[in-house]
Amino acid sequence: MLFRSTGHFMETTISGNSNTLDLKQSNAGGKVMFTNVSGSNNTITANQSGNANHYLETNLVGNGNSVTATQSGNTQNKASINITNAGGPGSVDLQQTTGANYNVTTTCAVASGCGTITIRQ
Repeated sequence: MLFRSTGHFMETTISGNSNTLDLKQSNAGGKVMFTNVSGSNNTITANQSGNANHYLETNLVGNGNSVTATQSGNTQNKASINITNAGGPGSVDLQQTTGANYNVTTTCAVASGCGTITIRQ
């Protein structure tokens, strides 16, 4: 279950192909970010930094999608990333500092594999 935020809240929903999202939350106060993208070849860069808790939930459905997420600060970090595709591989690059907690799920039907998942804590 996610925790209550008294600071920053962001919810983004995109339906389409070849989009680039650069999402940022910083400074004091809790940070909660929900991102849902349907389509192919989309790129998400998400950054949560500063004091207070961070929660990130990202869902990508389509082919060739990727997400790079960074959660930094001196408090609790939680991330849930889900990539579902039936064609080109998707990739995840997640970096967390302090209080790191994550769940990454990929579902794909690609003979060559699902893509790269990198977690740094």
